[in-house]
Amino acid sequence: RLLYLVAFATGLRRGELRRLTAAGVRLDADPPEVRLDARTKSGRPIRQPLPPGVAAELAAHLAGRPPAAPV
Repeated sequence: RLLYLVAFATGLRRGELRRLTAAGVRLDADPPEVRLDARTKSGRPIRQPLPPGVAAELAAHLAGRPPAAPV
């Protein structure tokens, strides 16, 4: 459920979602966002804002996980 929610909220593709780690979810940013490096289809880094509800669910899901942990 959470994977589909993040995909819908960010527009990330399957391969991009697969590479998303806890370090790439920036809940402390204003607004909270998801960041991916330049290994995307466009070749540019991705910075997608997260709606508050999605950010809250991700915060609960990622609590206590190491930065390298997959989302």
